Amino acid sequence: MKNPATIYLSKWPKTSDTHKTMRAALARMLDDGVDPEAHPWHELQFADVRAIPAELADEGFAPRTINQALSALRGVLETAWRAGMMPDDVYRKIEIESVAGDGEKSGRALSPAEMDALHAALAGEPRQQAAVIAFLAGTGARRVELVRAQLSDYSGDRALLRGKGQKRRTVPVGARWRPHIEAWLDERANADERRGPMFDFDVENPRRAVSYIVEKFCERHGLAPFTPHDLRRTFITHVEKVAGSAVAQQLAGHSDPKTTMLYVRVDEEREAAAVKDL
Repeated sequence: MKNPATIYLSKWPKTSDTHKTMRAALARMLDDGVDPEAHPWHELQFADVRAIPAELADEGFAPRTINQALSALRGVLETAWRAGMMPDDVYRKIEIESVAGDGEKSGRALSPAEMDALHAALAGEPRQQAAVIAFLAGTGARRVELVRAQLSDYSGDRALLRGKGQKRRTVPVGARWRPHIEAWLDERANADERRGPMFDFDVENPRRAVSYIVEKFCERHGLAPFTPHDLRRTFITHVEKVAGSAVAQQLAGHSDPKTTMLYVRVDEEREAAAVKDL
C-alpha cells in the first residue's frame, strides 16, 4: 500500500514547484533526514497533530510557513482517511486550525495547583511513565529532545538536550522532578554502565508514544488535558516569571527572544500586580 503522502503529492508532477513545496512542507514536521513519503502519517492521533503548530513555531518558522505545513498535513490525513488507512473515528477527532499572526498564542501553561496535582500523581505511575512526565516538566524539553536523550546525558541535576541538527543545550533539572527520573535510570541501567537511550520506546513512532503517555496520565488521574508541549510552555512561563526572559530564552533553546515570549502565559494575578500602582 502506498504511503498517503505519496498519494497526496501525486496530484502534481514531481518536477513542479507545487510538488516540491508541499513535500518540503511535510518534511518540516519530521526529524532531519526522515523521508515524508515513508513516515506513517496514518498513525497520527489528536495529541500528535495538536502539538505540531507549537513545535514548528518553536523551530522559528513564521505563521505563513506553519500554515503551509498544516495545509499539506490536512491533505495527507484526508488522503489516508479516504484510502481507508486511517479509522474514521480517529480522523474525525483531528482538527487542524491555521495559526494567526505572530502575536497569537496557542496551548496553555498549567497552574501551580495543577503542577502540584501532577507531581503528586507521579507516585502511582510506572517508573518510565513517571520519568517521561518528570523529564518534560523539569527540563522544558521538546518531545524530540526527550526521545533523543541518552543515559549519559543526565548528570544528576542537569540534562543535555539534543535538538535538530547539531543544536544542544544543558539545562538544570528541578529538584522535585529528579527522584522520578533517577528511579527510572536506576532501573534502566547500572550506574557504571549508562549507555544507550534514556527511555525505552519500543515503537515506530516514539514521539507519538510520549503524547500517548501524557494523554493517558491525564485520564487516569482526572487532570485537565494537557500536551507535552503544554509542559514546555509551563516550564518557560515559570522560568520567565522567576528569572526573566533572557534566562527563559537560554533554557528553552530559542535563538529569537520573540519565540520565547510566545510561550509565556501571564495569569490574572500577575496582570493585576503589574498595574496596581499605575
